[in-house]
Parts: sequence; C-alpha cells; structure tokens
Amino acid sequence: MTRAWIGRNQTHNLSDQERFWEKVDRGNDSECWLWQGACNTSGYGNFLYNGKVRVSNRVAWMLTFGEIPKDMRVLHTCDIRNCCNPNHLFLGTYSDNTQDMLAKGRGPDVQGENHPGAKLTALEVEDIRFFWNTGKYTQEEIAEEFPVGRSQIANILCEGEWNYV
Repeated sequence: MTRAWIGRNQTHNLSDQERFWEKVDRGNDSECWLWQGACNTSGYGNFLYNGKVRVSNRVAWMLTFGEIPKDMRVLHTCDIRNCCNPNHLFLGTYSDNTQDMLAKGRGPDVQGENHPGAKLTALEVEDIRFFWNTGKYTQEEIAEEFPVGRSQIANILCEGEWNYV
C-alpha cells in the first residue's frame, strides 16, 4: 500500500493495524514496546481505532487477540503505561487491576495518618503501646484517653492495625 502526502499532513491508506504498529517502537518479545504517538494526561497512549479514541494497550490487545470482553481491563505485567507489547498484557477485572497495583506497591499511601478516616497519629499509637506495656492500664482505660474504642486499642496492640509503627 502506498502513502499519499498532502502538504505537511500525512494522509494514507494504511489499515488501522498498520497505522497503529508504525507508532510503536518494537524490540524483542521480552522488551517493552513503547508507544511513540500521542498520550493522555495519565501517560497512556491514545489511538483513533474504528472511529473512537482508545488507549494504546487496549488497541494492541484487540489487534493481537481480538475483542476485549465487557467489563475487562487490559493490564500490564511490566507496569509501563505506554507499553504495547502483547506479551506484557493480560486481561483482568477492575478489582484485579487494583489488587495488582497494591501487590506491586504502586497504590496510594492511605494507611495510618494518611488515611482520610484516621483518628490517631503515629505518635498516639506509640503512646498507646507505651501505656499498655507499663502494665498499669487496661485497654478500656487507654481507650478513654484517645478518640477510639477498646476494639481499636486491641487491634493496635495486636499489631493488626498500625503494624508499621
């Protein structure tokens, strides 16, 4: 197939597949194949496919494996947003994507004081453990001094919560 050039703008008769792969820097099968075209503000490639702007990793999946089932996401084993290597892509649900993100340590830091619902600071947690370790106070007595209930004190003392402090 030949390309037709009009001024500075390229118009051509390439298929969607040909147009797509010419914007991907392909290496060997184990390397990331990076998208070289336009990207959205989140760093994912944008590509006009079948009349609709789509994310490049989803287009790579569709061109390689076919349609993406409803409610499925195209996830990366490499965690590189603009990677289009089909060997680095797999299907999963929204929940799978969230779990994958958290398992790889890419999630937001929402534990402890950074959690929007936090009632304690790390210093207060240290104080709670200090008071308990003196042997002079019950969990109920400690709870009366802090803005949490006895069950929360028990969770802190068993290191079920705030275990990194």
